[in-house]
Amino acid sequence: KKPGSIYLWRGGVIAPEGFNEPAIHRSRQSSNKAVADVHGEWRLRFEVDGKEHMSEMRVTADAAGGLVVRPSRGAGARRGGGGGEKVWSVWVKLRTEKRNIVEQNFGGTVAMGNFQQVFNQLWRQKIRPIYQRALGGRSDTELGWRSQNQVQNMALKSTEEKGECMIARGLSNDVAAQLAETLKYESKESCEIQKYATFSQEPQVGDEVVLAEDVQVMFGPLKPGEVGTLISTDRSSCPYYVRAKSGSTHWYNEGQIVKHVPQEDTQLGPWQYLPSTPSNVLFWRSIGANPVTQQAWVAKGRAAAGKVTLDIAEPQEKPSVFLDADIVHGTDGDVALTGVWKGGDGSEGTMTGKKVVVSSRLAGVWHVDSQWGADSMTHTFNVWFSCIPFTGGEGKDGTTSLRVSGAVLAGPALPEGQSLPVKGEFVGTGRKGSVV
Repeated sequence: KKPGSIYLWRGGVIAPEGFNEPAIHRSRQSSNKAVADVHGEWRLRFEVDGKEHMSEMRVTADAAGGLVVRPSRGAGARRGGGGGEKVWSVWVKLRTEKRNIVEQNFGGTVAMGNFQQVFNQLWRQKIRPIYQRALGGRSDTELGWRSQNQVQNMALKSTEEKGECMIARGLSNDVAAQLAETLKYESKESCEIQKYATFSQEPQVGDEVVLAEDVQVMFGPLKPGEVGTLISTDRSSCPYYVRAKSGSTHWYNEGQIVKHVPQEDTQLGPWQYLPSTPSNVLFWRSIGANPVTQQAWVAKGRAAAGKVTLDIAEPQEKPSVFLDADIVHGTDGDVALTGVWKGGDGSEGTMTGKKVVVSSRLAGVWHVDSQWGADSMTHTFNVWFSCIPFTGGEGKDGTTSLRVSGAVLAGPALPEGQSLPVKGEFVGTGRKGSVV
């Protein structure tokens, strides 16, 4: 295909990008199988004083086995803001692709200072298509960038030094994990999430800024150590518009200015020179309800070797809770948790959990080929599926079901100008199941 070409189905329907020809995708799974087992939506049941309490939670697992558990529905999920502190980034590993380009087009070596030519091909063939998939209707700002130029500039340095590229930053843990999982299957690349705390240190409109310490050639009104105000940004390579105390303004390049951090006053006050007096202070507080009896709580922990450990982090007025569970696999491929919990107030009980399916890889547009008798395999039609959970429904066999709907869109076997609706039910684990 040439860049910019389109593919038309029968009847004049423009095919979505990537669905004009069949393709084989091989998913890359984490070496820590427990990560894939626990990542997703769960219904957890806690036994407390002879009563059962159920929580619907979403477990987000990173490649190292770290877990973050948050409410998946209701007011608790809305208050959680989608996964906590927005300090996470999504990276794509491109070492193999970088090496292939160097070996095939540059004789296996690249002279110092000539990596730009390698990067131009890597950007066109890999990075830009992956970034476009990551956008998926979002804006550059939602992925932590001012523009695509900023992505390209940072990718140039990171791919040359480490063979990897940052696609998004400033995301919550949940959002970053979901984006990485999406890119892992769609781009067929190795993706992972990492903490990127320096994103919060970048200047934003309204911040006080100073010249960076390593700036040697100075233009504009700011002098070393002088504080100015960032009043605007744009998408160019010179994005920071700064006003100095004198009132003069200037556009600064990226890296020329940094956020101003006021120095703390370390001078001792007169009262601090007085002799200290021993004292005893006693605080009284009431113990709140056990967190496991509430529908909204937050926990962190680890998954490894078929086991899960969680610490439920709650405010001081509530007792802490520690949970240890085993990952159990059913005969039909379903995953469950069984374990015990212990509270800081001396309470304890049992816990059972079942992983529920809220989506399936069945969703999307499928290219269907068929064979009749001794004829060769030929294209029949393209069909679109969507999968939506039933309203709180469990399947007859105890597994969670999805409502399947869609339509046969276009193809040689479909009369021109017509479409056939499709509806049914998916029963399974998300990756494996049956459609009725």
